[in-house]
Amino acid sequence: MPESLLSPTWSMGNVECAPAHAGPSPEVSLAACAKRILDLIVALPALILLMPFFCVLSLAICVDSPGPPLYAQVRLGRKLRPFRMYKFRTMADGAEQWTGPVWAAPDDPRITNLGRLLRRWHLDELPQLVNVIRGEMSLVGPRPERPTIARDLECRVRGYLRRNSVLPGITGLAQIRSGYDSSVHTVRRKLRYDLIYIHRRCLLLDLAILFATARHVVSGGVQSPSEAGEGVGRVRSKTMRVANAE
Repeated sequence: MPESLLSPTWSMGNVECAPAHAGPSPEVSLAACAKRILDLIVALPALILLMPFFCVLSLAICVDSPGPPLYAQVRLGRKLRPFRMYKFRTMADGAEQWTGPVWAAPDDPRITNLGRLLRRWHLDELPQLVNVIRGEMSLVGPRPERPTIARDLECRVRGYLRRNSVLPGITGLAQIRSGYDSSVHTVRRKLRYDLIYIHRRCLLLDLAILFATARHVVSGGVQSPSEAGEGVGRVRSKTMRVANAE
């Protein structure tokens, strides 16, 4: 990872995001209000407009493999509060009955034919618009993890649960830079991006990440860090750096 990516000062064009503070200052309250408004402005119309697509996709999932089109998983949200996160089913029904909670492999036999397409374009995440409207998630933030895996990662990756200091998101800086979790090594790399986002989060950064996510979905593949960087702006090297998560 380039050293400049560890800088806590983000630049998008000529606009910089100030550091996010943990205290209940008026600026923080205003930023949280603006983020919530952005979530609702995007999520509510999107859910309404996509409802016919959801119906067609649900039918296609049922035709492709037996089982319900939607499922819910318990995930950890802000301040480690558990909630039920919704997704379109991309694996065979009951796929984790014998294995328990495990990450999906690139050629995972549990993934259905249609599921591979949904995961490639991240369409399986669209039902989480409901979680955003309910205030359990945001459009942008660290991805929520299952409690069992989160507890294990906290023991193996120092500071892992620091990412639960904010609302989890449908997309995030770590997602457009690094894709799905596949190993402890990728978790450590993504944790760095999550902590950078938490430290420098602001409305403009959220908009940039949403734009980069849209480009990623349209392209149908994982963007390189340089391509994703065009969406979130350039990072300027400074003497201050986010603490190494490893």
